[in-house]
Amino acid sequence: MKQLFEYTKKVLKSYKLISYLCIIGFFILGLTLVKTGNIIDNNPPKNRAYEIYLFGEDHTKESIRKKELEIWGDFYHNKGMRHLFIESAYFDAEILNLWMQDDSDYYLDYLYEGWKGTFSYDPMVRNFYVQIKENYPETIFHGTDVGHQFHSAGEFYLEYLEANS
Repeated sequence: MKQLFEYTKKVLKSYKLISYLCIIGFFILGLTLVKTGNIIDNNPPKNRAYEIYLFGEDHTKESIRKKELEIWGDFYHNKGMRHLFIESAYFDAEILNLWMQDDSDYYLDYLYEGWKGTFSYDPMVRNFYVQIKENYPETIFHGTDVGHQFHSAGEFYLEYLEANS
């Protein structure tokens, strides 16, 4: 029993030593990162005012869509914003970006038809995007939601990327 006690004491001392070495190592690593600027270089500049605005959860209400357009118009024209994050799939947003650069409505029509059976399949939603293209043509969409049409729009965009890379 005494041997077990001595062995346990010895193991605990070695863990204590390892713990101290780890703490010292992390401290040195932290100082090195701060001193070399790696932490600061990977973060955005602190001297700029960054703003993020979140609004509009119920996408089926026309009054909310109108307000979203009004607010986006203010941000676009008065604050110089161009990046609009939408509650849609990444690939939907990228297809919308293709449409924004195209003279036809091919890409928008493709998306809209793929939305059949969802809340997005509504003329009001389609008109929302048309208004953005007409009034805020430099808008860049970013999708932030799960893509439920991965078998159609997702594959469509993947094929586009493969053909254009």
